[in-house]
Amino acid sequence: MIIGVTATDFNDVKPDFSNFGKNCIDVTAPGKRILSTINFDPFTKKFAPNSYAYASGTSLAVPFVVATATLLKALN
Repeated sequence: MIIGVTATDFNDVKPDFSNFGKNCIDVTAPGKRILSTINFDPFTKKFAPNSYAYASGTSLAVPFVVATATLLKALN
Protein backbone atom coordinates (compact mmCIF):
# COMPACT_ATOMS: atom_id res chain seq x y z
CA MET A 1 0.00 0.00 0.00
CA ILE A 2 1.11 3.55 -0.70
CA ILE A 3 0.24 6.72 1.18
CA GLY A 4 0.46 9.91 -0.89
CA VAL A 5 2.00 12.71 1.20
CA THR A 6 2.02 16.42 0.58
CA ALA A 7 3.58 19.19 2.63
CA THR A 8 2.13 22.45 3.93
CA ASP A 9 3.67 25.59 5.38
CA PHE A 10 2.89 27.30 8.68
CA ASN A 11 -0.24 28.86 7.11
CA ASP A 12 -1.48 25.41 6.00
CA VAL A 13 -0.81 26.36 2.36
CA LYS A 14 0.77 23.89 -0.03
CA PRO A 15 4.27 25.09 -1.11
CA ASP A 16 5.29 25.00 -4.78
CA PHE A 17 7.61 22.00 -4.25
CA SER A 18 4.80 19.83 -2.88
CA ASN A 19 2.68 17.16 -4.57
CA PHE A 20 -0.79 17.93 -5.83
CA GLY A 21 -3.88 16.24 -7.21
CA LYS A 22 -7.02 14.90 -5.57
CA ASN A 23 -6.30 11.30 -6.60
CA CYS A 24 -2.73 11.07 -5.32
CA ILE A 25 -2.75 12.80 -1.91
CA ASP A 26 -3.94 10.95 1.19
CA VAL A 27 -2.34 12.96 4.01
CA THR A 28 -1.06 16.50 4.42
CA ALA A 29 1.57 17.34 7.04
CA PRO A 30 3.93 20.21 7.93
CA GLY A 31 6.92 20.22 5.60
CA LYS A 32 8.20 23.76 5.19
CA ARG A 33 10.75 25.34 7.52
CA ILE A 34 11.00 22.31 9.82
CA LEU A 35 13.82 22.31 12.37
CA SER A 36 15.95 19.23 11.78
CA THR A 37 19.32 17.79 12.74
CA ILE A 38 22.26 18.22 10.37
CA ASN A 39 25.76 16.79 10.36
CA PHE A 40 27.44 19.53 8.32
CA ASP A 41 27.25 23.30 8.11
CA PRO A 42 25.60 24.21 4.77
CA PHE A 43 27.58 27.45 4.55
CA THR A 44 31.09 26.26 5.40
CA LYS A 45 30.51 22.67 4.18
CA LYS A 46 32.37 21.44 7.26
CA PHE A 47 31.41 18.66 9.64
CA ALA A 48 29.21 20.05 12.43
CA PRO A 49 27.87 17.31 14.73
CA ASN A 50 24.91 18.04 17.02
CA SER A 51 23.73 20.94 14.85
CA TYR A 52 20.28 22.01 13.71
CA ALA A 53 18.91 23.87 10.71
CA TYR A 54 15.58 24.65 9.10
CA ALA A 55 14.75 22.64 6.00
CA SER A 56 11.78 22.12 3.69
CA GLY A 57 10.45 19.24 1.62
CA THR A 58 7.91 16.46 1.48
CA SER A 59 10.50 14.19 3.12
CA LEU A 60 10.21 16.34 6.24
CA ALA A 61 6.43 15.79 6.25
CA VAL A 62 6.81 11.99 6.19
CA PRO A 63 7.71 11.53 9.89
CA PHE A 64 4.45 13.29 10.84
CA VAL A 65 2.55 10.92 8.54
CA VAL A 66 4.30 7.84 9.94
CA ALA A 67 3.40 8.92 13.47
CA THR A 68 -0.24 9.43 12.42
CA ALA A 69 -0.39 6.05 10.69
CA THR A 70 1.13 4.36 13.75
CA LEU A 71 -1.45 5.93 16.06
CA LEU A 72 -4.28 4.87 13.74
CA LYS A 73 -2.93 1.33 13.58
CA ALA A 74 -2.68 1.23 17.36
CA LEU A 75 -6.42 1.94 17.58
CA ASN A 76 -7.24 -1.21 15.64
